[in-house]
Amino acid sequence: MRFNARVIFTMLLMAAAMLAMVLSWNMGRLARLVPLQVSVVTVLLVGIQLLSDLFPGRMRNEPHPRDQSQIPPQSADVNHNKSLESSRGGSWLRELAAILWIVLLVILVFLLGFQLAVPVYIFLFFIMRAGKGVMVSAAVALASGLAVSLGFGWVLQINLPGPIWL
Repeated sequence: MRFNARVIFTMLLMAAAMLAMVLSWNMGRLARLVPLQVSVVTVLLVGIQLLSDLFPGRMRNEPHPRDQSQIPPQSADVNHNKSLESSRGGSWLRELAAILWIVLLVILVFLLGFQLAVPVYIFLFFIMRAGKGVMVSAAVALASGLAVSLGFGWVLQINLPGPIWL
């Protein structure tokens, strides 16, 4: 566990997000709709970042710094330079792919409605982009669909519309 400037900054972000969450809790039902959702998601994401900052390498399955003494420093530099060269050449392809995934989500929302589009989109993304298996993709898609249904329908008491084109 290391405490450096990055960890302290992440802790300050966590405190600000938690303060926003606490302050938005006392607002009226409609007034807290967006601030509460944003602050809860922010607390979760900053918490993951804090764990990553406190335990570097553990969240990314990298070897511990003690174990890297066996790797010659020259081979690490060669691999780093190769990855930089390959990432520069295909950067516009990655950007185009990201834009196309967003366009796909918009099309799915238009055709299926938000409640069905989110699980379908996550299923397709996990299969095609993340390279996960069908069972893992289906489980995550079903869990996300359940979270959307419960989050909007039960917690926020908002009925999501169906397909836009109908």
